[in-house]
Amino acid sequence: MNSLLPLSGPPESQERLDALVLPWLPDTTASNLRLRLVEAEAETSWVGTFAVGVVDHPVGTRLAMTQTGRPYLAAEPVAVDSMRSSRGVDLTGELGASDGVFFVGDMGDTVSFVIPLVAGKEMSGGGGIGIDGWKEEEGGGKQARSEETETFDEPGIGIEVFHPIAHEWVPYATYRARDEWGIEVVDLAAAPQLSSIRMRLVWTGPVPIDSIRLFREVTGEVSIRVAPPVQAVHSTLGDVRPMLLQNDEARVALMQGEQIDLLFELPRNVPGSARDLVALTRGSYRPQAIGKSGSAKRIPPAFFVQPVRPNPVAGAMHVNFGLPRPAPVALRVFDLSGRLVHTVETGSLPAGYHELTWDGRASDGRTVAAGVYFYRLEAGRNHRSGRVVILR
Repeated sequence: MNSLLPLSGPPESQERLDALVLPWLPDTTASNLRLRLVEAEAETSWVGTFAVGVVDHPVGTRLAMTQTGRPYLAAEPVAVDSMRSSRGVDLTGELGASDGVFFVGDMGDTVSFVIPLVAGKEMSGGGGIGIDGWKEEEGGGKQARSEETETFDEPGIGIEVFHPIAHEWVPYATYRARDEWGIEVVDLAAAPQLSSIRMRLVWTGPVPIDSIRLFREVTGEVSIRVAPPVQAVHSTLGDVRPMLLQNDEARVALMQGEQIDLLFELPRNVPGSARDLVALTRGSYRPQAIGKSGSAKRIPPAFFVQPVRPNPVAGAMHVNFGLPRPAPVALRVFDLSGRLVHTVETGSLPAGYHELTWDGRASDGRTVAAGVYFYRLEAGRNHRSGRVVILR
């Protein structure tokens, strides 16, 4: 999942809105699109909202999305000039095109290059530098978190610009690779507007890259039409579409091995235009903590409650939830009139993932009648409510 949320992971693990231009082009005339979100790693992803952005633009241009989320129209990418590694190798030909021939930088390696700025009527700004790469896994694993140090091992690439007055390299941005191949665009809006710009990449760990190219910005308005999912089925929780549609505090948790199958209905193409699709994800991820014993210490970064399962239910219903810190927990069930039917109290629970079960009986021990009921899970000052249908 952090192929979609690379900037929301360690070390800060803060929620972000990620916009990924899909690196493959399905049938652009299709009226629907199917996607699958999969958590294949030893981590938990938290998805607040998910939608597909549809951008129709003039033929001969392409949509570019910077790492800071700024969309713009770009001309076809061109190679930057004078690419040379700190090992003394000229990489202009090797990294000038996205052709599957990649350079694997290691800790301390650098690649410097020159960006010529061409003024003209077709230009509305500098655009950005597109880096095509992916996250290398050392020793068969991903980033690991130490329970004792609270640090992460996350390889990346620092980007520096040469300051002509100070005559030294100064930090400019950071490239965070995704798990799969994909182009990340680093915005040049804050770079000094000179006749040319000298930049260099500085590796902080093993990250392979396929190309470094200039995505020149061209004049044109970017209009993103948002297509929300019409279906969203979680492999464990079932229908989670309502949670992915609302920009609220609700989150859908994806643990290792789980997936969400999504269906989108796309708007009609604008005649005579090309089309790009953007995955718009709001969420975060966090690797499992590894203690001295090597066991996973799974603690969610925020309070969450998953929809009850099953729903409708003929017997007992189950509520899964997560606590970022210890808290007293109670599950209260109400009928349609608002009358309290039953309370399941646990006392204080530790931080982690939990499940509460209501057996479908009222406080007097009698089985409740069929119908619609409301539940409210309380954990300290936090609470979430939902609806469940009882069948008999």
